[in-house]
Amino acid sequence: MLRTPLVEWYEVKALPDPTSIQPPADAEREQLGCWSTRHENELKPGRVESIVNNLRLDVSYTRMAGEARTHKDNPEDPFLDLNHMVPYIFPNEPILPVESFPLMEESPLGHRLPPDEKMACFDYLYYTTSSRETFEWRFAWSPVWRFVAKHLHFTDHITDLAKTYLAKAFDTAENNIPPVGSSPSCFTSH
Repeated sequence: MLRTPLVEWYEVKALPDPTSIQPPADAEREQLGCWSTRHENELKPGRVESIVNNLRLDVSYTRMAGEARTHKDNPEDPFLDLNHMVPYIFPNEPILPVESFPLMEESPLGHRLPPDEKMACFDYLYYTTSSRETFEWRFAWSPVWRFVAKHLHFTDHITDLAKTYLAKAFDTAENNIPPVGSSPSCFTSH
């Protein structure tokens, strides 16, 4: 458990409809500078239009420092070590001024903002680990599994889909399949 209060975006900024996929007017967008975790050979950040549209943002991206990479000598390594990212994102006292990093991509509206110093935001955290171990979620000690995934639950649609595939794989009826994804225990390793 985090035991830390979290602030949801809808508590910070009024959104007309949290499920809306309609692009907002340019005047409704707030400019924001974020970090990109994309590796050196990726020329573009991981921009997801549906998310930035829904959040009413216009985002500029700066590539995260190479020192945060798990394997600094491999420009194709997508993994970053969160512990090595912290000195660059620490509020108000980063190890280097955010302006010292070159801009990776300006925002769609042409803004060129460095990463925000009070709120760390990223384009893509899938390949971020808490250690030098890549794909650490495969290990029982991984914080991803131990502290986050244990709170995840699948939707009924995904659970039903899993039962259908399992029944097909085991050549049995769906009612013979034990509960799938109904509790966090489905994420623990034994």
